[in-house]
Amino acid sequence: MNINPPRIILVDDNKDIVSILAGTFGLNGYEVHKAYAAEECLNKIKELEGIVDVIFVDGKIAADRAAMLIVNVKRINSKISIVVLAEDTPLGFFQWLFYLLFVCRFPRSPMLV
Repeated sequence: MNINPPRIILVDDNKDIVSILAGTFGLNGYEVHKAYAAEECLNKIKELEGIVDVIFVDGKIAADRAAMLIVNVKRINSKISIVVLAEDTPLGFFQWLFYLLFVCRFPRSPMLV
C-alpha cells in the first residue's frame, strides 16, 4: 500500500523562515514545496496539478488584493486548506510554530479541512 506524505506549500517572502519550516516539516515526513510570492505559489500548485494538502501563507501575501491568492487557490482546487499566518505581530513566529507543531502531530486534523 503506497501512502503519499502530506504535500504542503510554504509561502513567505522571508527565506529564512521558509527554510526553517521546510526543514522541520521535511524531517516529519512532509513533502514540502517553497514559494516566496503569491504568483510563485499559484505556479507551484499548477505544477503539482492542484494536488496539495495545505498551504501556509504569510498574512501580507495572502492580503495582497492584486494577487488574490486565496481566491485563485480555491479556483484551482477548492479542497486545499489554507492557513494564513501573521508573522509581523509580536506573536507571529510563535503562531507559525504552533501550527507547525499541531500539523506535524495531527496531519489530517479536521481543523485544517
